[in-house]
Amino acid sequence: EAKSFKEQLSCYMSLPDRQDTSDDARKLRRSLTEYYYKLYLGCFMEYQNNKTKMPWEVKMFLMTGFIDQQLAGEENTRCIFRIVSEYEPDPLGEYYTMFEWLNQIYELKIEPSKNEFDMDYTAYLHDRRISAEITEEEESLLLYNKSERLLFEMKNIFTLGNRMTFGRVSNFFPFFDEKNVYMSLDKCYTSYADLRASFAHVRAMDYRCFYREELYANPQAGLSQLVIHKEHLPRVIIFPNIGTRSVLWQEIEGKKRNTSARMLTSIFNLEDKDDAVYRMCGEFRWEMCKTEQGVHWNDLSDPSLTAEYSDYLQYYRKNQLLVADVREKVKNSLQKAGNNYRKVFVQDYLVYLKYESQGILRLNKAARDILFRYCPFSAGICKKLTPNSQYATLIIRHENKRIQKLRPLMNIAKRFELQDIAAPEELKKEIDYDEM
Repeated sequence: EAKSFKEQLSCYMSLPDRQDTSDDARKLRRSLTEYYYKLYLGCFMEYQNNKTKMPWEVKMFLMTGFIDQQLAGEENTRCIFRIVSEYEPDPLGEYYTMFEWLNQIYELKIEPSKNEFDMDYTAYLHDRRISAEITEEEESLLLYNKSERLLFEMKNIFTLGNRMTFGRVSNFFPFFDEKNVYMSLDKCYTSYADLRASFAHVRAMDYRCFYREELYANPQAGLSQLVIHKEHLPRVIIFPNIGTRSVLWQEIEGKKRNTSARMLTSIFNLEDKDDAVYRMCGEFRWEMCKTEQGVHWNDLSDPSLTAEYSDYLQYYRKNQLLVADVREKVKNSLQKAGNNYRKVFVQDYLVYLKYESQGILRLNKAARDILFRYCPFSAGICKKLTPNSQYATLIIRHENKRIQKLRPLMNIAKRFELQDIAAPEELKKEIDYDEM
């Protein structure tokens, strides 16, 4: 196998055009791709079984897909070595390289991701038992089998996600090839610090993005039931490739709604880092709403972000808020997105954060109204936008709702103060949330 792999890699490197989309070139890339995952799994298991110090070349391969200096180019090889040698894991456990992520799966610290059929590992095993592929006893054994969980994760999120984040399906190649590099690696390198900064930027604008409703009860403090909001930041997996697309893989873990989303990006991302995060957050907003609404996600009788946006895009021709040229723009947006409402929303969400938050009006009145009602800007941005006539009414309406919701919470806090009792931390955080 090693001999065959070397021969095929040599054949690939000698191609006149390594991005050729001919049948022979595709067949060669497909064969090398199979070797790639075998090699990745082999390196991973070698480390797990022996825990010896990992050679730098192996670290470079596991983090970036590097396999050969001639294929990568000397300058890129130096840059990759420097990045890998200086790399330190995210201390907060929010951003993972693919190797770190698979290690968490293997060590049973994180549940495997959903597969392409939207089934998590538990549901996948259950389906196999129902289909009589495995027995009930085998299902119980496989549930916590490290190797099987690892293989499930590699077969699904790794193989599919690698192709998705690479972005160019016709000439996908998992190994690092300088022909896929279109800018300096230092410029497109995705560090966890860069990602954290981009997500912090989103949260400073769309402060509600990652908050979920929960019920809180504290009988000792006289609180029987209180709706509070808790933030669950996403986990981002950094794939070892040169990619052009960052995506949301799943909005929650399993069926638990108070869990973190899983997002995928490339270690060398050729798109704008902020734009990539804005799009992933837009996808999350859409999918999380669908999850919360269930079968009513596009039912206007139960108003929600997805229901109202779907209705707006479906009936834009009859919308009295839109003039003729604006309707034409909506039509073009739908055509460009293949009539996919989610894609149109994600693009509008990016514009909303990138431009509208700065007072640069790019959205039409109908889209702006829906986005601001369900994804309102933080208090600081609202203050800056208040003089703008397009936002003045929206902000006043939002402010009235905020005060209406905040008043009973302040009354409860006042009651604790009069009794000289410390208010529960959850109550304080909920007040802070409504004041953002």
